[in-house]
Amino acid sequence: MTQTPARRGRPPGSDTGDTQKRILDSATKLFARQGFHGTSVSEICKMADVQSGALYYHIKSKDELLWQILSSYIANMYENTRRTVAAYDDPEHRLRAMVRDHVTHIIRYRRAVTIELRDRDALSKAHQDEFQQARDDVQQFWQQALEDGVRAGVFRSDDRVITNSMLSMVSLVSQWYRTRGAHTSAEVADIIADFLIAGLQVPPGA
Repeated sequence: MTQTPARRGRPPGSDTGDTQKRILDSATKLFARQGFHGTSVSEICKMADVQSGALYYHIKSKDELLWQILSSYIANMYENTRRTVAAYDDPEHRLRAMVRDHVTHIIRYRRAVTIELRDRDALSKAHQDEFQQARDDVQQFWQQALEDGVRAGVFRSDDRVITNSMLSMVSLVSQWYRTRGAHTSAEVADIIADFLIAGLQVPPGA
């Protein structure tokens, strides 16, 4: 009697939570490495060790995977920033904590940041708008910290050019940080925070 060859990959519906996580993790790695458009569904299935039926059981499309990756990243960034802002009244201490937390977050989600920088335009128009609104909300927290610092007499300027430059500088940490580098993520965060705060502070006696 001829036996039917075993199908590769795990069947749909098995270990639902674990399967969905493997799919999402695999898509994140592949999108970051070779781009959204350069990654096929079959490659995601192979890395996640699932049949194509299992993937479509959990995810409607490759586009939805992209949105899940980016929306999770930006939602966590917003929530982390909101909590940090609520914890500090002093604008200098608040901004320093925001820089540290932001650097740590960017390093943790560095694959998602790489995907955002390269493939954000692949999102649907509605998702692009939603993502941009979340980014604008995060940026407003930073802008408010600068404005509060100027009013308190501790920062020299609250120009939006500074806000945009700080966020851009911090986001690009994702492109050069290496876990085996000379500094830990916490040390990198402190170095950048010290540098930015020093540039913003009102000089003594001014």
